[in-house]
Amino acid sequence: MLNNSGASFLWPLTTIYLHNYLHESLTLSGLVLLGMSLMMIVGDSVGGYLFDHWKPYQTGVLSAALATLAVVALIFWHGWPIYGILLLVVGFGDGVNMTILNSLATWVKSTSTRHVFNMLYVSMNIGVVIGTLIVGYAIKFGITTVFIIAAICYAALTLVVALHFNVKPQTQTNRSTSQSKDTKTNVTSKRSRPTVLITLILVLLLAINLAYSQWESVISVHMTNLGIPVLNYSLL
Repeated sequence: MLNNSGASFLWPLTTIYLHNYLHESLTLSGLVLLGMSLMMIVGDSVGGYLFDHWKPYQTGVLSAALATLAVVALIFWHGWPIYGILLLVVGFGDGVNMTILNSLATWVKSTSTRHVFNMLYVSMNIGVVIGTLIVGYAIKFGITTVFIIAAICYAALTLVVALHFNVKPQTQTNRSTSQSKDTKTNVTSKRSRPTVLITLILVLLLAINLAYSQWESVISVHMTNLGIPVLNYSLL
């Protein structure tokens, strides 16, 4: 929730800030958002690798701290091109951190995995609601105020990770390894079905996010060009 609250102070305003405040083109604004997304992909990959091959706790703390430092820097330096560069750093830190948190969630054995991830998704969306709600009011006091609130969210995230996420994986109870040859063959024959399902889910998510990305790109500027205040955009 803290991660998404902090991030929601940044992405809804990126296009508006670059185009309306810094007077850069929409093409450049789109490229900045693209770069931030690509850095999140890199961060996702790095986070997954470090979770498996290094130390999840240290990786989580370092990635959260990296994103926090970048947002704190935005308070003091938010002109072009430093603004775009710092967003790339935030994207990378968020990618690593979110992968670590999601991977840690798979260690929880006291309740079902479905319940754990449902709660994660609900919390993420609560964070988006909080961030996009407040940013419309905070922008009235200047862009620096927005970055200060975002930095507070990221600092709180780093504190929570540092204090509470140094955990050990829970071991599962040993299961019998004796399986009949027929059962093994049956499992192998059904492996292709989950693969197709996962592929379709990924394609669906891609289509949804292609549409959703319009909210953080052209729609915000289009609404402000129509004379609609940023507050109404954030409420929508």
